[in-house]
Parts: sequence; structure tokens; C-alpha cells
Amino acid sequence: MTTFVKIIDGVVVQKQPYAEPGFVSAPDGLVCGMPFMETPEEVAVWKAERAAYVPPVTLPDLAPYQFRAMLTLSGNQDALNAFIAALPEPNKTIAQSKMEYSLTFRRNNDLVMAAQGALGLTEQELDVLWLQASLIL
Repeated sequence: MTTFVKIIDGVVVQKQPYAEPGFVSAPDGLVCGMPFMETPEEVAVWKAERAAYVPPVTLPDLAPYQFRAMLTLSGNQDALNAFIAALPEPNKTIAQSKMEYSLTFRRNNDLVMAAQGALGLTEQELDVLWLQASLIL
């Protein structure tokens, strides 16, 4: 069965089974919203790329008890304390205040990212710890 599509700015905006002015013949598999492609092979590649795409995970903020439990349970509390103690002033005082008084801890916080390197954790390792900590209720 032949498919006909209407294209605006290179994107398929309408699809139908019959010819009409403004519509062009298209390979099977095209869907509205996707770029126009002329061959079934192009469509297959585009669909495979879309299927393989994994959106980035948004990591939740942690409550102080979740963050501290993660540090203790993973054995990283002492290393983090040593990292903060070694910071020059005023960074040391700021980091200590953040650790003591923060109401939430964000994964992309500058202190968290600096500590990650100092603790020798990869991004993946810290992400796993962060997700595990978010499950502590």
C-alpha cells in the first residue's frame, strides 16, 4: 500500500493512503513528527537510533538523612570529612556549613561534584549511590 505524506520544513505533518495536492509518496514506516526520509532504509536507521536513545536520568534531591546514610553505608564519610578539612578557607567553612545546614542535597551541586573526584568515585558509581540513597525512607 502506498503512503502519501505532507511535509513542512522537512518534517512529516500528515499521513494518508491516497494522493492529494501537496502530498508526496513516501516509504512505509513514516510517522507524523519525524523528518521526511525517502527510503525504507533511512526510516529503519532513524527508528533504530530513536529506539536506542536512553534519556538522561534526573536524579532526585536527597534529604539530609538520606545523604548522610549514603555516606556512612558506602564507607565514604571519613574520606569526605578529610576532603572538607583539607579545603582552604573560606571554602572549608562554606563546605562544612553546607554539610551541616543544607535542607536538600543536589547531585549536580559543586561540592558534591568536587567531592566525587576526591573520593575516587566515577559518575556512574555516585549516581548508583545517589539512587540507592533516594530509596531510603
